[in-house]
Amino acid sequence: MTSQHLVSILLVLAGAAFMFVSIAHARKIAPSLPGIFQKRWRTLTVFMIFFFCGYLFFVAIQVSHLPIPVELVTGIVFLGGAVFVFLTILLSRQTVISLLEKDRLLQEANRHLEKRVQERTRALETESQAKKETAKKLDLLNTELSHILDTTTTGIRVIDTEFNVLRVNKSFCTMIGKSEEELIGHHCYKNFSDPSCKAGCGLQYIRDGKDKHEFLTEKVLMDGRTMHFHITAVPFRDSHGTLLGVVEDFQDITELVQEQKAREQMQVKLLHTSKLESVGQLSAGIAHEINTPIQFIGTNIDFIRDSFKDISHIVSQVKRLLDLPDPEGISQQQLESLATALEKADWDYLCQEIPIALEQTSEGIIRVSSIVLAMKEFSHPGSKEKVLADLNSILKNTLTISHNEWKYVADLKTDLDDNLPKVPCMIAELGQVFLNILMNAGHAIAEKQKESLDNSKGLITVSTRQADGFAEIRFDDTGSGIPADVIPKIFDPFFTTKEVGQGSGQGLAISYDVISKHGGTITADSTPGSGTSFILRLPLSL
Repeated sequence: MTSQHLVSILLVLAGAAFMFVSIAHARKIAPSLPGIFQKRWRTLTVFMIFFFCGYLFFVAIQVSHLPIPVELVTGIVFLGGAVFVFLTILLSRQTVISLLEKDRLLQEANRHLEKRVQERTRALETESQAKKETAKKLDLLNTELSHILDTTTTGIRVIDTEFNVLRVNKSFCTMIGKSEEELIGHHCYKNFSDPSCKAGCGLQYIRDGKDKHEFLTEKVLMDGRTMHFHITAVPFRDSHGTLLGVVEDFQDITELVQEQKAREQMQVKLLHTSKLESVGQLSAGIAHEINTPIQFIGTNIDFIRDSFKDISHIVSQVKRLLDLPDPEGISQQQLESLATALEKADWDYLCQEIPIALEQTSEGIIRVSSIVLAMKEFSHPGSKEKVLADLNSILKNTLTISHNEWKYVADLKTDLDDNLPKVPCMIAELGQVFLNILMNAGHAIAEKQKESLDNSKGLITVSTRQADGFAEIRFDDTGSGIPADVIPKIFDPFFTTKEVGQGSGQGLAISYDVISKHGGTITADSTPGSGTSFILRLPLSL
């Protein structure tokens, strides 16, 4: 073997070694290639194996001197090499095209991504700006809200569900004499020195499901002052509807309560004054009402006293006859003397008139007693608390003491419901109301008689009934009536259409206040020239 053959064999073996290594690398690369390239890569690997085998076959020919023309083997290897190079170039071209397309798509994706990033950046900048604007608006709104809360005259307090104060306005601080630092973060029930707030706690009511809770309460402040509040509590929720606490509105009604107490005291004084005025007006009539039965009581007593003298003379004559030793021996003269005494005394007349005089005296005493009793009950100061009372009885007493005020101008008709239940009321005050209306009715009928020059009596009708849970008391008269433009004013204080000296103008105003205090109503319906009706309605229960 020549050195030339040996060198060629070594070169071919070196090529075969490189080809073997290439095949090994190709097999490792193939699984990681995309599916479209794996098949072509396997084809190239087959060609590499073919060249590797060709290299080995060439070496075998050279070593063993096989009778195979080397030119044929070389031609086949060269042909395979050309095909291999063609396939390699084709695969490279397709790979490059694929890479270029992917690069284009990648660049397009990058451009799209950059565009999205720019848009998102602009959106974030806009959102950030919007957030800044929103935050600015919220700060401004918060400032405005704080200013509004601080300028309201009512006290505002916000507390959480654990009774901690979250926020207060200046009015609340001023009301109770504490600063925000002393209030915020502390328990709400420590804002006052009395524990009464737990009894009407707005938070407790809101926790129980109420949408709103209003109540009146009296609070003792830390400095010892007592204040009256009208408190309104409403829920404080987040955007999801979760209860965070309550917002409380404190309205200082201390002055109103004090004024109400002063008005009540004034009303009591006015009622007392009106009662004294009524008693003064009624006194002459009551004296006359009492004087009439007293007169015939006195006349009857005089009659009975004189009759007793005659009867005593008769009895003494009879007694002398009975005292004789022998009653059967009564002389004719003695009998004539007894008959003369009976005739002189007019015994038949006395037997008839003495019982009548006694009956009239008894009736007069009862009449005087009823007037005195009615006046006593009317004048009694009565209870300041409501008690169950018989309205019919109050009406009868009032009719009794006012009888002289209307008996000369009107007849009375009553239609009182005997089954009317007792009504919770203040007896003395209701009696004054009934008296005011009755006296007005009498005056209205008298005025009509004066205007029409007709002395025929009018009619006052008083009736009671039960209707829709109320006791209804109705006073109807046939007086002069009230003009339509005056009706709305009749319950105003000091308003009167009477002449000077006929009243203070407080009667119906007091009546209105009394009925309102009882939770009832008083209305008037009138036709000028025909009469007026006053309808009072009082609740049958407290």
